[in-house]
Amino acid sequence: MYSLSVVITTHDRSQLLYDCVESINRLKHRAEISVIVVSDLTDEETDKVARQVLRRGDIYVGADRASGPAESRNIGISCATAEWAMYLDDDDFLISEGIDEFIGKKDQTVESLMMFNYAAHSSPGTIIDHRRITETPKETLFLGNYIPVSCVIGRTEYLKKHRFDPTLKSHEDWDWLIRVALPTKHSRSETEIFSARQSSDSRGNKAQADKSLVRTYQEIYGRYPPPTDKIASIRNSILARLGHSLT
Repeated sequence: MYSLSVVITTHDRSQLLYDCVESINRLKHRAEISVIVVSDLTDEETDKVARQVLRRGDIYVGADRASGPAESRNIGISCATAEWAMYLDDDDFLISEGIDEFIGKKDQTVESLMMFNYAAHSSPGTIIDHRRITETPKETLFLGNYIPVSCVIGRTEYLKKHRFDPTLKSHEDWDWLIRVALPTKHSRSETEIFSARQSSDSRGNKAQADKSLVRTYQEIYGRYPPPTDKIASIRNSILARLGHSLT
């Protein structure tokens, strides 16, 4: 049985997908990892890359009808069979030190989640920043999202119970993290588990340029009541800066 299922979502970015999967293929623990690629736009180049880089036991799903990364991730986690699972975008890379630590700790971990730090890169092999999210209180999620989903490794059965909401126009990661990370205890590691490509073309970044950002904040704030008066006050300040309020 595999130790870790890695769900990679992709959309017409075959070269990025190639680099992403190759970062996994280079890991010394590759034999313990099952890669699940879900493409919501099946095209010839993506099919070709999948045939080139995926190994025996890996899974490739063409999901043309998927509405975006939320639904694609839900499809991917349904295919996961390892004890643990994580999500990875097609422009990210796994970092060997983080995977080594996970492999060493997984059998002693009683929590449902492990949380790691991450790095940022501008091009393959070029790390430009180090992000230490594990030093931030998880309650900060009531205000905004500071944790990329790829920082989280969870028990597969736990993650299968908590799917992404495909009805959200953006920030479905944030909604998922509130439901997954806040209710349960999790271990935290200072080690970096993956590197994220610095880019301005993500759906979340595009949303910040229009009114959908405000609508998303209002919807998520409405779904998850503030646990303290202080957080309620900060929420109102955030929306006020955007020209809106909760009232």
